[in-house]
Amino acid sequence: TGWFQPNSSTLRAENWSIFNLVTAAYGLKSYQLDWDSIPVELRRAMYMVEAKGDASTQETLAKLPKKQAALEQQHMLLALLEDRFKLKAHFEILQGDVFNLVAPKGETKLLNAKAPASTAEQIKAWGDRPIPALYQQGSSRTEFDYIAHQCQISDIVEMLAGQFGHPVIDKTGFTGKYDFVLKTHETRESDRRDDDSSPVPP
Repeated sequence: TGWFQPNSSTLRAENWSIFNLVTAAYGLKSYQLDWDSIPVELRRAMYMVEAKGDASTQETLAKLPKKQAALEQQHMLLALLEDRFKLKAHFEILQGDVFNLVAPKGETKLLNAKAPASTAEQIKAWGDRPIPALYQQGSSRTEFDYIAHQCQISDIVEMLAGQFGHPVIDKTGFTGKYDFVLKTHETRESDRRDDDSSPVPP
């Protein structure tokens, strides 16, 4: 848990692995970091990181637009890793698989999103936090369904890329927001009664 305070150089991160730190510092997706290349002792280690820039840095970040401030915070974390963890990195161009998400021929069955109405189940799972546009529901025993409320294609692309472990490019041409339920399995009623099928916060 934890991250930089908004438009601030103050960082507090609790129970972060080296995987979390590196992907955050470089702005990587999880599939872009070769986890197996990291020594076992580093994979198992968890860190608590507390850091704060000087007064001039604080003042500069406070005046920046949100996106630009977030990039500066990312660079600050990278500098911290290079200094305290002695992290060294280089860039390579590698060939790999890329998937295209394309629209089916004919009329799409995606439904335009309606005003989101939170269910009691969703309120219990997320409380005061915003309900995500796309989330899983189910368990590892019965597999998961995907629930979408006002979901954009970019949300689907991000989810698919994480599952495939490769980049996914949106070539659907869809620009709206959609509601849908994607069922990945058929659950027997006996399983459904025993299953904790509450939403799974990402």
